[in-house]
Amino acid sequence: MENYLIECIQKSLEYIEKNIDNYFSLEDIANYANYSLSYLYKLFNLIVGMSIKEYVRKRRLSESVKDLVNSNMSILEIAIKYQYNSYESYSRAFKKEFGVCPSEVKKKGINLLLFEPIKLQGDIIMEKKNYLFLIDIDKFANINKNYGRKFGDFVLSKIPERIKKILDIEKIEYEDSKNAKLERMGGDEFILVLKNIDEQMAKNISEKILKEVSNPIIYEGIEVKVTVSIGITEYAIYTKDPYNIAYDALVSAKKDGRNNYKIN
Repeated sequence: MENYLIECIQKSLEYIEKNIDNYFSLEDIANYANYSLSYLYKLFNLIVGMSIKEYVRKRRLSESVKDLVNSNMSILEIAIKYQYNSYESYSRAFKKEFGVCPSEVKKKGINLLLFEPIKLQGDIIMEKKNYLFLIDIDKFANINKNYGRKFGDFVLSKIPERIKKILDIEKIEYEDSKNAKLERMGGDEFILVLKNIDEQMAKNISEKILKEVSNPIIYEGIEVKVTVSIGITEYAIYTKDPYNIAYDALVSAKKDGRNNYKIN
């Protein structure tokens, strides 16, 4: 199995630990790991089981406990050290994570269960299957040209609504489902990662999305049938360049007549 994806996450974890009490952005992590931020964000979530932001927050709060117990620093000094801009914001985050205030820990030396650094092994295999869907609106340029940009913008809002409707009906877990968001890639493409499904389910969901999306869209008295094409690939730690694989599948689906899907 190729391990370059594991190495990417290991580099990210390494960067976080080296800079745990320094300011850094998510872009800094991505640059260090030599990956795009959007791809790293998804990959980190899938392998580690949480977002990069959540991981950094947990690690910083856990490291701050050690300073509360073992140093003479004030709580405000510790808050600033771990990139909180005030005593109040640090205290709120701390209590949410551990169930007690940092002042109690400092005064009483309460033992807490800390979140220690994660170390990945080179032979990790993901048990659950996830599928990356790349969904593109067919002939979207013609929609803007023939009906105007306002109609095009309305279409861009309706398509994700219809896709999410199918996912909700089928009770399919998807990335960022908590925020009910579909990530938009470019002008008329949407990228979606469906979790814990098999290939047959990926096909079934694709067929239902195609059917739901193709129902006529009505805006200001204008009724138009809009279709999408879908490229799909399994999304796992051993999948090299999943976006490009899904894109190739999308191109194939369009060549076969649009309003279609392909799995690579």
